[in-house]
Amino acid sequence: MPLFPHLAIPPRNRQASNTTKRGFNDPTDSFLGFPSNMLPHVSEDEDLLDPSRNSSWFRHDLALKYYYEDVVHYRLEDTGEWVSFPLVRTVYRRDRDLRKSEIVAYLKHGEVPSRYPPRLSGGVVNEPMNADNFKLMVSRFFINNFTALGRAYEELRERSSGRIVQPTSHAFEEVFWRTVAVACHWDYIKCAYPAQIQRDVRCHGGSYWYLNMLKRCAAVGYRVLEGRDVLLPFPGCEDDEANHIS
Repeated sequence: MPLFPHLAIPPRNRQASNTTKRGFNDPTDSFLGFPSNMLPHVSEDEDLLDPSRNSSWFRHDLALKYYYEDVVHYRLEDTGEWVSFPLVRTVYRRDRDLRKSEIVAYLKHGEVPSRYPPRLSGGVVNEPMNADNFKLMVSRFFINNFTALGRAYEELRERSSGRIVQPTSHAFEEVFWRTVAVACHWDYIKCAYPAQIQRDVRCHGGSYWYLNMLKRCAAVGYRVLEGRDVLLPFPGCEDDEANHIS
């Protein structure tokens, strides 16, 4: 086993292991899926919530929690002796294949996607991507049924805010660049905090629930200030489509 197992960069273009041993996931996956920047991928499939790889040390929308066992090595200054300490790394990952239609199917018919198996199956512990966690994750949404001009409609809404779920994975960025950036003066935008950008997007572009909205507000704010995207230099963060290695 390598001295620093978490630094072993896993193969690209694969999902993190979903089985556990003694409550921990595969340690070689601990850096898998970290995005190269904070902006979502643009997808032509309007049903996908966000097709980008999204992993973080911090909580974020619709994320599942993975635990990794590790060891930290520290050298004592007075004696020069190396000592080791156990460490648990917690990584939050979102299912990149999660669709709005899957959420609706569960809310209406109780259907759970097949990639979310039972937690215990044939002596194998499936964690965290299992049926129980899927049900808990999508319980934050509800379906709003209404009638307009004699025709029945339904909307997928986020429960705490009551807002309609974003129409596309990149809808927030489209609203910002096409509407807010035009309606507001650039001098004002360069001084705006993420919370202010959030209010402007909702004011000018519709009151939707956007996935990871404050994080995306910070990303577009940085893009305006610096002229480039925030880069997150983690191993295993390569873009799957642009740098595919079979």
